[in-house]
This record gives sequence, structure tokens and C-alpha cells, in this order.
Amino acid sequence: MLSKSTLIEKILKTETFHTISKDDILAKQQFSLFRIFSITGALVATGVFFKMAIMFSTLNFTSYLLLLLSFTMLINFYQTKIETVNRSYYLVLISSFLLLHIIGYSTD
Repeated sequence: MLSKSTLIEKILKTETFHTISKDDILAKQQFSLFRIFSITGALVATGVFFKMAIMFSTLNFTSYLLLLLSFTMLINFYQTKIETVNRSYYLVLISSFLLLHIIGYSTD
């Protein structure tokens, strides 16, 4: 069974973080922001989806788009390798932009 600290390390992908050179402060900060955007963005999208599911009797396309966006952000984060990190950064940036606009302009 995994210990509590090992589970947290796996969730936060600390081993990927530690593969970045200690001298490359910018890359470490980029990865930290990527981790924050990915996890909190997925939580927000999932939370808004459940809020919409509770409030409305029928769900529309926007609701399911939020759930898809949440899964996209999480899968992107957990599939990231240090070689493909720039692609993952762009994907989470686009996902965050979409999340902001879907939630901001949703009138349901």
C-alpha cells in the first residue's frame, strides 16, 4: 500500500519536477504553474459541471464540454513527460482560456 507522502508525490508529479535541472529556475516555475493550472482548472470545471447538473433538470452541450475540458486537463497533466512539456503547456493554456470563456459566457 502506498504511504500518504508517496500518494501526494504521485498526484503532484514531483518526480517529473525533480528531473528538471536545479539551475533552470524558469523551467521549474513553469512546471509549478502548469501543475497549479491543470489541477485547479480541472477541479473548477468539474465543480461547475456538478453545479449545473444539480441546478438544471437537463444538461446542455456546455455542461458536457466542461466535463470534457476537465478530463482533458487531467489527462494532459498526468501524461506529461519532460520531453513533451512544451506541448502540454500550450494545451493547458488553451484549456484554461476555454474554461474561462465557457464559464464566463454561459447564460444557463
